[in-house]
This record gives sequence, C-alpha cells and structure tokens, in this order.
Amino acid sequence: MASSSSSSSSSTTTPTTFDITRHSHCRYNPLKDDWVLVSPQRLNRPWQGKVENSEKNAAKESENNNKDDESLNKSPEKANPLCPGAVRTSNGIRNPNYEHTYVFENDFPALLPTVPDPSNKDDDILFQCHAARGVCKVICFHPDSNLTLPRMTLDDIKHVVNTWIDVYNELIKKYAWIQIFENRGDIMGCSSKFIFKDTDHDRHNEIDPHPHCQVWATDFLPNEARVKHRTQYEYKQKRDNKNIMLMDYISKELKLNERIVIENDHWLVLVPYWAVWPYETMLLPKRHVLRLNELNDDDDDAI
Repeated sequence: MASSSSSSSSSTTTPTTFDITRHSHCRYNPLKDDWVLVSPQRLNRPWQGKVENSEKNAAKESENNNKDDESLNKSPEKANPLCPGAVRTSNGIRNPNYEHTYVFENDFPALLPTVPDPSNKDDDILFQCHAARGVCKVICFHPDSNLTLPRMTLDDIKHVVNTWIDVYNELIKKYAWIQIFENRGDIMGCSSKFIFKDTDHDRHNEIDPHPHCQVWATDFLPNEARVKHRTQYEYKQKRDNKNIMLMDYISKELKLNERIVIENDHWLVLVPYWAVWPYETMLLPKRHVLRLNELNDDDDDAI
C-alpha cells in the first residue's frame, strides 16, 4: 500500500504529578452514570473555524480584508497545511510529497499517552475522575485538497480503507478502543478553514479543510462503546450464545424493507429504527464482522 506516515518527536517522559489543568482525564457524571473526556491541553489549539460575527469580529475581518497579508497571498494549496510538501505552522514539520494517504500524530491531541493517575480520584463520589491515556492521529485521504471521500476513485478509496486497517492494527496492540471518525462543517465544530486571497477577483476566499479523518485510541471504552458492548453481550447471553443482535436486526430490516437506503452483497446502509438525528444512517456488514481488521478484499471493494 502506497501511503506515508510520520511519528511525533515529542518526549514520552511520564510526568510524576497529575495536573488537572494540563492532563487529559475523564470526569464522572453521577446524573447519567457516564464519563466525560476533558482535554485541557487542547486550549492551546489554534481556532480557524467559524467565529460569530460580532461587531468586534466584523471590524477585525474588515481589517484583514484590507490588509495585504503575505499569508493570504497564497494559492489554496499553499494556504492549506495538510497539502503535500506544506509546512504545518504549529510545529514547523514539513509534510512529505505523499501520493495517496498520509498519517501523522495530531499536533494538538485530545489525549496524551503519558498521564499520571490523580492522587484523589476516589475521594468524593461527586467528584470522581481518572487519567485518560491515548494517542490522536490524522489521516489525509488524498493529496488533492478539492476532493472529498465520495468524489475519489474506487482505487483511492481502497487506499483509505487499507490505511484505516493499518492504523487500527498498529494501535490495537496497546489501546482498548480505536475510534476512526470524520467531522465536517461548522455545525460539527471543525476548527480549520483555510483563507487565501483570490487576486483574480480581489477578495478573500475560504476553503474547507483538506479531506481527512481523525483516529483516537484510548486505554478505556468511551460511553457509547461501553454501553453497546454490554447490550450486545447480554442479548447473546439470553439466547444461549447463538444469536448476534445486529445480524438479527439486519435480517428483520431486510424483510421489512422500510428504512433501507442502499445495499450490495456485502453491506447494508439503513436509517436505524431508533434514529435520533434528522440525517442518521447506519452502515452494517451483512456477515458477522467483529473488528475492522477482519474485513477481506471483497468487503473492501464493496464498501
């Protein structure tokens, strides 16, 4: 597989004292019986996403539009720090001239691999917390900034899927949970929009971030994964270990044929019966697959 990757050069020295203002940790919510991930170190992340247009911000935007800023006199490719060969200003690292996918450690991770345990984590039932350890990676899907995943060729998409599997295989050796996800758009809180000066039309343009996703690996199960693991296990136990919840669900949905969006021989996309969001779909393999690295070549092609 033709992909590029890089590793962080940051120190892995374990701090000796937990600092609630500097270290990633989980706080317990006794009202909901779940845990909230807190990442105070992310406050140092630069924000290039949506900003409400208050009078102060409007004045600043007007000032920027009238300023001949060298950083804005760039093509979309040069303005984008995720492009091949670009220098990420947060750390001065130059991206390789990758041809397919590119994997690197997030410059502003929500999780840290080395966090000491809080000394008073069990002192008060209303103020419980525990250290949250993990790593965060970024996967660029393609060198072309103008592409999104559904507009890529099938060959390029397969490179992405294979990279997901490679990163999963690397991280699952150490961590309990690997979450691969993509956020796009202001409503999802994306922190990056790249601004460049369109000299042909004498204006500043915004472009969406380079096609990419994030990978978070944690030494604990997040709330959603913890609950779904328990419910599926209990479903199987009550049926003498013979039935798999989601396989039974697929069978019933195929018979009803009411919520199916699209399907092929290997995959099913549907609106779940219990959908919460206005635009919510669920992607399910038609055979029993426990983990991402259990997908075969036919599954990869069909996805």
